[in-house]
Amino acid sequence: MLHYSELKGAIFDVDDTLLSNYPEGSHFGLHERSRLAAAHEVGGRHGSLGLQNFTEQQSTEAFLNAKAHTLQAAVWQMLIMAGEVMTDTIEPHHPLLNEIMQLKDELHEATLRTLGREVPGATHFVQTLAAHGLKKKLAIASTAYRRDIDIFLEMTGLHQLFLEKRIISRERFTHPKPCLLYTS
Repeated sequence: MLHYSELKGAIFDVDDTLLSNYPEGSHFGLHERSRLAAAHEVGGRHGSLGLQNFTEQQSTEAFLNAKAHTLQAAVWQMLIMAGEVMTDTIEPHHPLLNEIMQLKDELHEATLRTLGREVPGATHFVQTLAAHGLKKKLAIASTAYRRDIDIFLEMTGLHQLFLEKRIISRERFTHPKPCLLYTS
């Protein structure tokens, strides 16, 4: 059995490691809720019944069937399913794509603050590590946006346990996961 004194540090992801993306008993995650709400709102602005009437099930299918597991690819798949675009080649400057992605980001803060909860026991675990000598040796490496990480740390009271320089967020990546590294 590993003893606390043997640990040199601990690095955590956020989504589904510290933060539960699935509110109590729900199969529909926080990011999915924000993305679907954005699609509904943008669909209303532009008179797209396909987007306005998009369901949770369709939203899940869009993510699962997207070429990549990214916000951009999931929204593009939603646009295909809603009949708004006809090609599976993502057009990065498509106005509906960008409007939904931007609104999803804006809506996600409220979703996170309202429905975000820790993975049961996560806060206690981090606090226990800090209490056993790892207070300045805790880090976060996540593809979550820094704003979302900060909101979660504030909500749980963990912000004082993670030094600024020990938080790596999506903004610091040029290629978020999956990323293959080749060495010679």
